[in-house]
Amino acid sequence: MTTALRVESHPPVIGYGALWFGILAAPLAWSLLSVVNYAMTAQSCGSEGTQLAHPLFSTVRIVAGVLTLIALSIAIAGLAAAIRNRRVVNAADVPHDAVWNRVHFMSLFGIVVSALFVNGIVLHGLGVIFIPLCR
Repeated sequence: MTTALRVESHPPVIGYGALWFGILAAPLAWSLLSVVNYAMTAQSCGSEGTQLAHPLFSTVRIVAGVLTLIALSIAIAGLAAAIRNRRVVNAADVPHDAVWNRVHFMSLFGIVVSALFVNGIVLHGLGVIFIPLCR
């Protein structure tokens, strides 16, 4: 079975891919952003917490800001997918059985997780902008 929720005599309305994208897009974007930004910032700092005279990346803040915007757009896309999934589930005229309960839970869980990680990515981006890099 390739769909999570199927309406009688209609095409599938929500697939497993959409459900999992709504749940996993924002946490994965945040995780990758944290790892890449940490590695980039570490390459521009010396051993005593001072900025290197010739760092590997001279524009760390700009690159980190661009990566933050990319991660934020991925996380917002995951949130939008989760919200769409929730609306489709609520509008579906199907019996409320175990499949409906699972899809309903996954769509709601995607909204909560994505919203929390969107907030985390915004706070991460503000930290990159306002906190000194080598501290």
